[in-house]
Amino acid sequence: DGMKFIQQNDYEKKSIILKKTQVQSILGIDIEKEQVDKILTAIGCRYEYSDNWLVFPPTYRYDLNIPQDLIEEILRFIGFEKLGAKKESFSYMLHSRSANDDDHQLRYNMSKLGMHEHIGYSFVSADLQKNIFNLDESDCINLINPISNDMGQMRVSCWPGLLDVAKYNINRQCENVRLFELGNCFHNVADKVYEVSKLSGVLYGKTSPMQWGVESREIDFYDVKGVCESILHCARIFDYRLEVPKCSLSKSLHPGKSAAVYVNDEQIGIFGILHPKIKRKNKFLKTMALFEFDKNKVLPLSVEKTEEVSKFPSVRRDLSIVVDEGLSYNAIQEKIKSFESIYIKNVILFDVYRGGKIPDQKKSLALAIIFQSKNETLTDKIINDDLEKFLCYLKNGFSFVMREF
Repeated sequence: DGMKFIQQNDYEKKSIILKKTQVQSILGIDIEKEQVDKILTAIGCRYEYSDNWLVFPPTYRYDLNIPQDLIEEILRFIGFEKLGAKKESFSYMLHSRSANDDDHQLRYNMSKLGMHEHIGYSFVSADLQKNIFNLDESDCINLINPISNDMGQMRVSCWPGLLDVAKYNINRQCENVRLFELGNCFHNVADKVYEVSKLSGVLYGKTSPMQWGVESREIDFYDVKGVCESILHCARIFDYRLEVPKCSLSKSLHPGKSAAVYVNDEQIGIFGILHPKIKRKNKFLKTMALFEFDKNKVLPLSVEKTEEVSKFPSVRRDLSIVVDEGLSYNAIQEKIKSFESIYIKNVILFDVYRGGKIPDQKKSLALAIIFQSKNETLTDKIINDDLEKFLCYLKNGFSFVMREF
C-alpha cells in the first residue's frame, strides 16, 4: 500500500541530435563515423544515423542531456592526448578614435580638475564682447538676422559666455566657480571667417571649500597656471614655454599676471587673471582667472609613452650662476634643452636671489642638475667632465659668472 509501479516508458529520456560538424568543431579533430558508432554503443546508447546521429541515451545515464555531453564521452574514449595543439587565427579591425572620443576624454580630464562644463551659444552680445576684448568693428562678425539683441555677434572666444554664467552663479551665492567649455569660435581675418575649436575656462573664488583642516585662500595666477599645466600634461606636451601674451585676448587679462603658451614657436593657449578694469565693471569681488587653448592642440593621447626606469642611482649637483636681470629663465631653459647629454636627465631651477652681494641689475639662479645613466653607476670623473661641457655650452649662449659666495 502506498507504492506505485512505474513503467520504463514513463521516464525514458528524450533523443539528442549529434552533428558530425559539431563534433569536429568542439574537439578540433576529424573522427570517423564508425568510431563514433562504436563509442555510442559502448556507453549504452541506441542511435539512428542519417547525416547526423539521433541518439537515445539509456535511462540510467541521467548525465547525458545535450550534444556536448555525448562529445565529452567520445573524448574520454579516444583520449585527451589525441587532441593536438592547433593555432587559431582571427582578424580584428582596430577602429580609429573619433572626435567624440577625444572630446569625451577631454571632458573627463577637466572634471577631474574640479571643473563643471558649460554649454553655451556661439552667439553673444555685441556690447558684452566689446567690453571684454575692446575689438574693432572690422574684427567682429555681425549677424544679419539675430535671434535676439543679446545674440547679435559670433563669439571670438568662449570667455564672454563663461563670464556671464559665472556672474549669474555668483549673484546666487555660489562662492566658488569652476567652469569650462568646449566650443567653436569665429575670427574675421581679411574678410575671411575662420572657425576654431577652443577649450576655455574660468576660475573664481577660493582654492577650496571652507573647512577646518586647511586654510582656504583666494585663487591666484599660479592656480590657473597649474590647471593649464595639467591640461598640457594630459596631452603629453612637456616641451612648452611661457611668454608675455601679444594676441587680442591679452587685452582682457592683467598685464603682469598673464602668459601665453608656446609649442615650437606656435601659440596654442593663453591664461591669466582678468583685467582689473573688467573686474570692476562686472563687479567681481574676488579674483577671476581665465584660460583658453586651441582644443585640437591639447587633445589627450590615448596611448602613453613609457621608458625604462634606470636601476642605477642618480646624482645631484647644485650650482649658482649670476646673470643679467633682463635675462629670462625661459631663454636659459631653451639653451639647456638643446644641450645633448646622455647623463643629464633634468635641470631644475629651485631658487632666485637678488640683493646682498649680488650686483645691481643682476640675479642669482640656483640650479639642481640631475645625472643618471641606464647602463652604469656614474663616477665623479664622468659627472665632472659632463658638467664642464655643460657650463661651456651655456657660456656660448649667454654670459654669466659662477656665484662663489
